[in-house]
Amino acid sequence: DEAKLAAYLLKVPQKSLRPGGGKAEVAPASVPPPEAPQTKIEGRREGESNAAFRARLRMTTAEILRDDLVAGRRNRTLKASKKDFLNNKKKRGKKRRPLSAPSLDPEIDEEDASSAPIFGESAERPPEFKNLPRGARKGSGSDTKRGSSNAARDSDKQRQKDAMAMEQLRLKAVAQYALVKARRKREGDFHL
Repeated sequence: DEAKLAAYLLKVPQKSLRPGGGKAEVAPASVPPPEAPQTKIEGRREGESNAAFRARLRMTTAEILRDDLVAGRRNRTLKASKKDFLNNKKKRGKKRRPLSAPSLDPEIDEEDASSAPIFGESAERPPEFKNLPRGARKGSGSDTKRGSSNAARDSDKQRQKDAMAMEQLRLKAVAQYALVKARRKREGDFHL
């Protein structure tokens, strides 16, 4: 779109419609042009036909757009030079300080190695839970280590108790179902 606009604007004659008339002065590329005053597009002049007004308006607009396009080209060259500067700066990179030379005393190196944190090492104390999670029992960590075999036996006993209780519930449910079925058979209602 920008290329089409530039081609259209370059086809428009270069005569200036600003007061003073004549061709627009072209400043040398090395000297930036002075700030142009804002062009105020005036309304229809007295005695000017609609067609003449539209033609004048089109020409004025094209001239303003052309001036903006030229100014934009200058901005692009400025942006390109800035980009080149930043790329060169990036290539140079950060200036890094040289690493400190290893000391001649091996004891100092050992102290540094021992004081440096190891990856994954916890530097804080473990959390204290005020409210225990579900299923957790209150007690210190050392108690669970000492009684771990007892805890395993206790959990096996608990599982056996739970299994026996479930079996009793199952037998009770089967017996109740048998009673319901027998009663319905006596009454003649066979549909369950």
